[in-house]
Amino acid sequence: MKNDTYYFPPNAWTFSEVRQRYERLAKSFKVKDPLLLEYPYESELIKLKHALWEISRGIKKQDGAAIEIAIEFVLSGVFFHYSGYIRATMARRLKSAGLSETAKERLRRGLFKLFSSDTFGPEHKEFARLLRNIELGSMKEEYRKLLLGGGKQQMVAREILSTHLTAKKGGGGN
Repeated sequence: MKNDTYYFPPNAWTFSEVRQRYERLAKSFKVKDPLLLEYPYESELIKLKHALWEISRGIKKQDGAAIEIAIEFVLSGVFFHYSGYIRATMARRLKSAGLSETAKERLRRGLFKLFSSDTFGPEHKEFARLLRNIELGSMKEEYRKLLLGGGKQQMVAREILSTHLTAKKGGGGN
């Protein structure tokens, strides 16, 4: 059915909202070469996907506005057509971004909230790799508590904690 969020993302994640948010943040972060988020397509969903991909590429350029929107999107828990794949790509690219300690802590806490509420899909593997990169910090015990849950939460907690321990022992970097 075409009347659900799979084809129509929530208002906070429409193309026009994302573009306005990026433009506002680009001014705030004083981005020297801001992304141009304009597309000739009629479909709002297609324009949104292109904008999010462009923002994802902006992470590689250390664009502060792109990094901020990527963090928001990774932590948003919204799902629409192709959003999981975009979210996974953003998480992968955030690993090499120059993240502040505040941003790392937001990611640790926000991802924990997603995992605790079961609001995640297959992109959790990239989330685990991102957490390995930024480390669990003060959230390590909280992530261990997810092991007490069942099913998907327990599986993800094992993956995060084993991935984290493997990385700390010097093995399996990404």
